Amino acid sequence: MNENIQILNGLFRQSLAATKAACRRERGYKVPGTTLTSPGNVSFSPCWFNRAYRLSVSTSLRGWPRKPGVRYLREDRDSLCILGAVLSLIHPIAAKRGLAIMDGIAKGTIKNEATNSLDEARLVWSSPFTAISIISNRDTELHRDGKGFAPFYDLITTVGYYTGGRFEVPGIGLRFKYDSGTIMGLCGKVLGHSVAEVDGDRFCVVQYFHRKVLEGIHSDFSRHRGISDWMRVQDFIDLVTPEVKLDY
Repeated sequence: MNENIQILNGLFRQSLAATKAACRRERGYKVPGTTLTSPGNVSFSPCWFNRAYRLSVSTSLRGWPRKPGVRYLREDRDSLCILGAVLSLIHPIAAKRGLAIMDGIAKGTIKNEATNSLDEARLVWSSPFTAISIISNRDTELHRDGKGFAPFYDLITTVGYYTGGRFEVPGIGLRFKYDSGTIMGLCGKVLGHSVAEVDGDRFCVVQYFHRKVLEGIHSDFSRHRGISDWMRVQDFIDLVTPEVKLDY
């Protein structure tokens, strides 16, 4: 995953120039030229809301097959599949629903203005999540994620070549060692969290669901209890307990 992220170096550089004078959440990037990979961020989604608030494929997925964003998804497909498997362990309901929607997009059974513009790029999307953001060389102050879907977990993976990583969730009094390869599953819209500055190059791969997108591409999403609820302990028990049939 580390090596494949280098494909995005030019996009990181462009994104940093575009957000140089942006909002508070865009602060914290390392000084350009002090890291092997440019600071910045790139987001991917087969369907999300554009500036006109209409569902659209993300710019990073346009330009099949040679543009950097598409190349990255092709090269890192196995890693993203593994991360999807992690979600299936910590929130099976979210994974099942997300995969069903993405499978529908890939096969063309779910169609709308956004997914119709994907063309062949739909075939390289290997995540159950509706969006992925990759953040290069930034320490992140305490915040909550506004675009996520509270009952579903975000999956935050850190990779790179660095030391001193720490991930903090002060609202519940937790602080984690955050070495390369660490995966955090949490409801980022509910729990405030922060990531301290590190020594070296660090990349954060954030995967999440956007509720409005889920509802936009699957109109009955929020109507079914169990599809959009919190994960419960009993749900895990039901998944690992074999069904016993008794003959009387």
